[in-house]
Amino acid sequence: MTKNSVLMIVAGAAMSIAAPALAQNAGLDQDRAYAAEMMADASGRASLLQGGAGGAGHDGNNFFLSDATGNNKLTIGGDAHFFYHTSFRSDNTGADNDFTHGFQNTLTRFRFGGNIWDKALTFKIQAYINEEGSIGLNDAWGKYTWDNNFFAQWGQFKAPLTREYLVDDNHQLAAYRSQNNNFFNQSYSQGLMLGYTAEQFRFMASFTDGFRTAMTGSAMNTPFNSSSEADWALAGRVEMKFGEGEWARYNDFTSFQGSEGVGFLVGGAIGYQSFGDTGPGGADFIDWTYTIDASVEGNGWNAFAAFVGSNNDPDGPGDTSDYGAVVQGGIFVAPQWELFARWDAIFLDNQSAGADADLHFLSFGANYYLSPESHAAKFTGQIVWSMNETLGGSRGIGLPTTSTGMLGDTDSGEINFVLGGQLVF
Repeated sequence: MTKNSVLMIVAGAAMSIAAPALAQNAGLDQDRAYAAEMMADASGRASLLQGGAGGAGHDGNNFFLSDATGNNKLTIGGDAHFFYHTSFRSDNTGADNDFTHGFQNTLTRFRFGGNIWDKALTFKIQAYINEEGSIGLNDAWGKYTWDNNFFAQWGQFKAPLTREYLVDDNHQLAAYRSQNNNFFNQSYSQGLMLGYTAEQFRFMASFTDGFRTAMTGSAMNTPFNSSSEADWALAGRVEMKFGEGEWARYNDFTSFQGSEGVGFLVGGAIGYQSFGDTGPGGADFIDWTYTIDASVEGNGWNAFAAFVGSNNDPDGPGDTSDYGAVVQGGIFVAPQWELFARWDAIFLDNQSAGADADLHFLSFGANYYLSPESHAAKFTGQIVWSMNETLGGSRGIGLPTTSTGMLGDTDSGEINFVLGGQLVF
């Protein structure tokens, strides 16, 4: 065998041994390249989830999805309110006993909001399930805010009237709003609203289908020819703030420890609505509602007071005027513990309610905030004492109502104990 032949045989044997190894190494390189590509893609996706200009996350108030510019953003949130109630009454007739107690999911809500096309064009859609299991629509509106801080809003929203009702359920001081509020509140309306916000002054004015006319019984979102709708309604509210704090300070009624300085908010509003021409069988009357209120907040303490009046003028005799007032305050005794008290009253027109038309309510309680300086998880214990009988005659104050746990009493004062809390996400 020649020398060349031997070299060729050796080379061929070496190639036969090396080829599988080379192929295996090539495969490993391809796997590594693919893995690196996947890691880079995953890293890019993870960076989007950090929030930043786009992506997804939680902004401290809501979960959100956003594009890179922030011009298109969807926020998702909700809340649940769960309470245990006991009601002590005397000499009552009807289905309820003198002592009634039990649990209830008072309110469950789901919210979608954000902005579309531009950060200035915002929207909110909020649905609810109440303690009776009824499903309805609260908010359904769009809003555009110009660079000069003027805005236009349209859809279904709260008319700008009483401050207590304009503050959200999640941000109340007590477990529930006052009985004064339940009697006078404007609820939701459908229509248009214009407004303006400056550093220390803001106003809102609405043209709607009337207060409380977005609901018929437990239903929401009534048609334009519903007999419960006003022919037309106007409402306007003006607010001024002084001292320390931005407008967001007054989104709630509390003031956590560590809040800087003392802030004051003074507001007033008036509403007018006319009924009679919309829907079949509607009664002819004109209704005026007006209010003035003031809030003060400091380092771990707060106070609020409001006066409300309402005049109902039918087409004929029977003109009536009702009035109401509320005074409340709270103070933190520890970073997560807040004590509060409230007095509220309804002064019914003697013509409609008869003698002893003044109704007074006292509330005392405590809040525990699971996370300091946050309403996300709040637990409340509260006692409400109705100092007068609240049923019988023509006392149209909306009792009984399970939304606040007050069932009404035909003889003397009812005592209601509430224990529970809220979760907000």
